[in-house]
Amino acid sequence: MFGKLLIIAAMLMPVSLFAKEEKINKTIVCDEASTMLPWFGEKYGEEPMWIGVVKEATAEDEPVYASVVLNTETQTWTIVLYNRKVSCILESGKGFKFKFPKTGSL
Repeated sequence: MFGKLLIIAAMLMPVSLFAKEEKINKTIVCDEASTMLPWFGEKYGEEPMWIGVVKEATAEDEPVYASVVLNTETQTWTIVLYNRKVSCILESGKGFKFKFPKTGSL
Protein backbone atom coordinates (compact mmCIF):
# COMPACT_ATOMS: atom_id res chain seq x y z
CA MET A 1 0.00 0.00 0.00
CA PHE A 2 2.81 2.45 0.91
CA GLY A 3 4.51 1.69 -2.40
CA LYS A 4 1.40 2.64 -4.39
CA LEU A 5 1.08 5.92 -2.50
CA LEU A 6 4.74 6.76 -3.13
CA ILE A 7 4.32 6.11 -6.85
CA ILE A 8 1.23 8.32 -6.94
CA ALA A 9 3.10 11.03 -4.99
CA ALA A 10 5.86 10.96 -7.59
CA MET A 11 3.28 11.29 -10.37
CA LEU A 12 1.94 14.48 -8.78
CA MET A 13 5.18 16.31 -9.45
CA PRO A 14 4.70 18.62 -12.46
CA VAL A 15 7.00 17.68 -15.32
CA SER A 16 7.72 19.61 -18.48
CA LEU A 17 8.97 17.95 -21.63
CA PHE A 18 11.73 20.57 -21.78
CA ALA A 19 12.77 20.50 -18.13
CA LYS A 20 16.13 19.16 -17.05
CA GLU A 21 15.71 16.02 -14.96
CA GLU A 22 16.45 16.60 -11.29
CA LYS A 23 16.20 14.08 -8.47
CA ILE A 24 15.09 14.96 -4.98
CA ASN A 25 15.92 12.59 -2.16
CA LYS A 26 13.26 13.09 0.47
CA THR A 27 11.85 10.97 3.22
CA ILE A 28 8.07 10.81 3.09
CA VAL A 29 6.41 10.20 6.45
CA CYS A 30 3.34 7.95 6.40
CA ASP A 31 1.07 6.69 9.18
CA GLU A 32 -2.45 5.43 9.67
CA ALA A 33 -4.91 7.98 8.30
CA SER A 34 -7.07 7.75 11.44
CA THR A 35 -4.05 8.88 13.49
CA MET A 36 -2.42 11.38 11.16
CA LEU A 37 -5.33 13.33 9.65
CA PRO A 38 -6.69 14.70 12.98
CA TRP A 39 -3.11 15.48 14.08
CA PHE A 40 -2.81 18.50 11.76
CA GLY A 41 -5.69 20.23 13.52
CA GLU A 42 -4.65 19.21 17.01
CA LYS A 43 -0.97 20.14 16.74
CA TYR A 44 -0.92 23.03 14.24
CA GLY A 45 -4.52 24.21 13.99
CA GLU A 46 -4.44 23.38 10.28
CA GLU A 47 -7.58 22.46 8.42
CA PRO A 48 -8.24 21.25 4.86
CA MET A 49 -8.61 24.13 2.40
CA TRP A 50 -8.31 22.11 -0.81
CA ILE A 51 -8.93 18.43 -1.58
CA GLY A 52 -8.37 16.82 -4.97
CA VAL A 53 -9.08 13.33 -6.24
CA VAL A 54 -5.80 11.70 -7.30
CA LYS A 55 -7.29 8.32 -8.14
CA GLU A 56 -10.94 7.39 -8.23
CA ALA A 57 -12.19 4.21 -6.60
CA THR A 58 -12.10 1.03 -8.66
CA ALA A 59 -13.25 -2.50 -7.96
CA GLU A 60 -9.69 -3.31 -6.82
CA ASP A 61 -8.62 -0.12 -5.04
CA GLU A 62 -10.11 2.62 -2.93
CA PRO A 63 -9.83 6.31 -3.89
CA VAL A 64 -6.71 8.38 -3.17
CA TYR A 65 -6.84 12.09 -2.34
CA ALA A 66 -4.37 14.97 -2.12
CA SER A 67 -5.09 17.79 0.31
CA VAL A 68 -3.62 21.12 1.34
CA VAL A 69 -4.23 21.77 5.03
CA LEU A 70 -3.30 25.14 6.46
CA ASN A 71 -3.61 27.59 9.31
CA THR A 72 -4.31 31.10 7.99
CA GLU A 73 -3.25 32.76 11.25
CA THR A 74 0.15 31.09 11.73
CA GLN A 75 0.74 30.63 7.97
CA THR A 76 1.66 26.93 8.37
CA TRP A 77 0.71 24.48 5.63
CA THR A 78 1.00 20.78 4.78
CA ILE A 79 0.41 18.81 1.58
CA VAL A 80 -0.98 15.35 2.31
CA LEU A 81 -1.66 12.30 0.15
CA TYR A 82 -4.10 9.81 1.68
CA ASN A 83 -6.74 7.14 1.41
CA ARG A 84 -8.91 5.62 4.15
CA LYS A 85 -6.01 3.62 5.60
CA VAL A 86 -2.76 5.54 5.02
CA SER A 87 -1.81 9.22 5.08
CA CYS A 88 1.56 10.59 3.87
CA ILE A 89 3.05 14.06 4.35
CA LEU A 90 4.53 15.17 1.03
CA GLU A 91 5.71 18.58 2.24
CA SER A 92 5.08 21.23 4.87
CA GLY A 93 6.20 24.76 5.54
CA LYS A 94 5.37 28.24 6.73
CA GLY A 95 4.24 31.21 4.67
CA PHE A 96 1.82 31.30 1.74
CA LYS A 97 -0.50 33.53 -0.25
CA PHE A 98 -3.60 32.80 -2.27
CA LYS A 99 -3.61 33.51 -5.99
CA PHE A 100 -6.85 32.99 -7.83
CA PRO A 101 -7.21 33.06 -11.61
CA LYS A 102 -8.81 36.12 -13.11
CA THR A 103 -12.17 35.32 -14.67
CA GLY A 104 -14.68 37.37 -16.59
CA SER A 105 -17.69 36.17 -14.61
CA LEU A 106 -18.63 34.39 -11.39
